[in-house]
Order: sequence, then structure tokens, then C-alpha cells
Amino acid sequence: MMREKNILLKCIFCSDSFYVDSTHTYQKYCSVNCRNANFRKLNPDKVKRYKREEKQRHYARYKLIGSLYKDKIRFGGNRRRVMERDNFACLDCRKRYPYVNLIVHHIDQDKNNNVLDNLKTLCRACHARLHSTLRK
Repeated sequence: MMREKNILLKCIFCSDSFYVDSTHTYQKYCSVNCRNANFRKLNPDKVKRYKREEKQRHYARYKLIGSLYKDKIRFGGNRRRVMERDNFACLDCRKRYPYVNLIVHHIDQDKNNNVLDNLKTLCRACHARLHSTLRK
């Protein structure tokens, strides 16, 4: 069996020399770091878009975890049920979900009373208005 020869190549990013087997002559970079740095240099738009998309994915994951926390801890698992019951619309102004952020409100102001009859869906504006009148 014949031994494979090592071939000397030059990195197209940093110009360092490196050895590869005769089966890897297509290799252009001396390391993954050089390959990634060259990609960032040649494709700044793709890198910006990827970072923006990664940030959006992270925010969506965070938002999902936050909504699960709200549902289980603060509303006894009834938050989603209340919004479905109210057709994802504010009960005061009738605005629907895609256009406004909805909040589940405790009617009797007791955060431990998570019975479905004690919860109702409101938009942020109506919820703020309701609490401002309750404080007076």
C-alpha cells in the first residue's frame, strides 16, 4: 500500500502555508477561522441578515417561554382558554388579536383567583384605562 503524499498549499485569506493529503487538494483555507473570516468579508449582507434572523429567533423563543410562564403561573393554565373563549378580541373595544396585544385581566383583582369566570380578555389600552379608573 502506497503512502499518501502531503501537499503544501497557501491559505487564500491569511496567505499562510499549510499541508494537506493528496486527497484534500481542494482545500482553500488553513483553518475554519480563516474560512469564516473570509465569508464575513465577502458577504456582509448575508452576515447581517443572519444575525438579524438569529436575534428574531431568540426573541420568539424568549416570548414563547414568557407566555408559557404567564399561562401556567399567573393564570393557572387558563390564559389561552380565556382568549379562545373571547375569540381573541378585547371585550371592551372588540379589537382583535393580530392588530392589538391582548391581556387577560382578573375581574375581582385577586391574582390567585384563576377561575374562568373571573378572567376576561382586554387590549392594552382598555386594560390601562380600567386600572386607571380603579385607582381613583
